[in-house]
Amino acid sequence: MPRLRTVFLLFLGLLSPGIGLCQSDEVRWVRHIESLLDVAVHTENDPKFLDWAEVYCDSLKQIEGFETFAAEQQARINQTRDICGDNLNHRAPTLELFRGKPHYMGFADDAGEYALESAMLNLLRRPIEFQSTTLVRDGALNALVVQQDVAVDLWEIALDALDVETNYNFRRVMGSPKTALDSLVWSIQTAPSDSNLSALAESLNVSRLALFEVEELDVVEDRLWVVGMRMHLWDMDSGLGNTISDNEYAPRSFSNQSSHA
Repeated sequence: MPRLRTVFLLFLGLLSPGIGLCQSDEVRWVRHIESLLDVAVHTENDPKFLDWAEVYCDSLKQIEGFETFAAEQQARINQTRDICGDNLNHRAPTLELFRGKPHYMGFADDAGEYALESAMLNLLRRPIEFQSTTLVRDGALNALVVQQDVAVDLWEIALDALDVETNYNFRRVMGSPKTALDSLVWSIQTAPSDSNLSALAESLNVSRLALFEVEELDVVEDRLWVVGMRMHLWDMDSGLGNTISDNEYAPRSFSNQSSHA
């Protein structure tokens, strides 16, 4: 699968119908604006993402208590457009085609896996601990991929990819637990705690475990997913160590902005 170098994971699918109002719409719209503007930064302020963020700003302007935030983000969008106004790439976007496929572009049949693997590969290139010369990739501990509320297909893709790319001994339970050890692994996959991690370490006769997690950070209209991967080392004496993380994005297509409101 191809690799990415950028910071956010974006999987942009087919256009969907407008989203309906619900109690948390305002909070979600704020998150969507922040996600879209972050993605714009890492795509040389691509006007498509600025336009999409502006749609949410227009919606928030109508909501009492969010007028100031919406105005501030609109000003940020306008300022960015002014800065990019004389940029040849924005005035003639087809120039991108002469440089080849953008490094963040995915494909229709594998965009989700493409992007998820890119987040994983960047994570694996990081030091496993502060000032360590060992990279995450080179670890060889017993390990688990925590699922919690992440969709099972995304969790399985992450688990399979990590299994292929590393030497960790991944413990997993794909169905109902059948043994006491399965039950411990299942409990950590769903809700890790110091007590169940300690019990698993004692059962395996080890003092350290590696925990990987996939995070679905944002979903915009079922067309854009912002996802990250992170990793912790757990030690019998000191508990969970520092978080090592990476987020990535890979557009599947360049659709126009939303008309959700």
